[in-house]
Amino acid sequence: MRHSRATATKPAPSVTPAERRVVNALLMPRQKRSQDLTCLHHVMGRGCRGQPIFATDEDREHFTYLLNTVVEEFEWKIYNWVLMPNHHHLVVGLESRNLNDGMKRAHGLFAQRWNQRHDSSGHVFFRRYKSIPMRRPGYAATVMKYIDLNPVRAGLCQRPENWKWSGYNAIIGRGPRQGFHAADSAVRIVSSLDDEPAMNRLEYQRRVEARIAIVRGQGTPEDSRPNLNEILDPGNPHSLREAHELWSYSSREIAAEVGASNNTVLNWIRAERFPSPEERRSRR
Repeated sequence: MRHSRATATKPAPSVTPAERRVVNALLMPRQKRSQDLTCLHHVMGRGCRGQPIFATDEDREHFTYLLNTVVEEFEWKIYNWVLMPNHHHLVVGLESRNLNDGMKRAHGLFAQRWNQRHDSSGHVFFRRYKSIPMRRPGYAATVMKYIDLNPVRAGLCQRPENWKWSGYNAIIGRGPRQGFHAADSAVRIVSSLDDEPAMNRLEYQRRVEARIAIVRGQGTPEDSRPNLNEILDPGNPHSLREAHELWSYSSREIAAEVGASNNTVLNWIRAERFPSPEERRSRR
């Protein structure tokens, strides 16, 4: 009689938080991208498998060149931007419903040349770009602020003006702007003052500098998400969607932050709701 040979059970491989977020993103159903013409859009693209797609000046210069061509062809306005080693952020305003077409053009052309430069093949960007409409008054200014602080948060520089590949210096008037960057228009968005541009720039610079010490070194160049308390804005369902879809925070992480159950947060996400604390208390 034959005896079956016992096989040793291999330990399950460890999964990093970043890899777990990628798996969660793959399991999320695709949602139709908003192309609302009445608001700005926070757009993000990330390298496939977290690879550093903007690791060299040649990579970064090529992408900024493509942004110039896309802005001209599709009549966009880009109010703010940053290139990190493995992802980008853009704040985009549209004249026509062509966000999908423009991002497909920019990502597709960049991927072709990137593969040629790096003797590679296959996907360069992880799935499609992500975008969130920013409809709530003042929310675009909040998003632009943590975009400008992203290089500091990742430990790439000590101050945001030290990072060449962003729109911060142009917004505060300390450096030249890229051709695609509507820096003068951005000044009116990021400042709460109804004043001359120089005062608006100074006011925005002070608001950014007030958070430098708080965010410095909280992330890494590969994973530089802002904290949930920087993203979530109770009463604003788009901030909840941004935390979950754009930054890939799980419903459990969000639930722990806002003091709600996981099922409650999942229901908010499905219904595109995010009650304020006052609304939640009044329903009890």
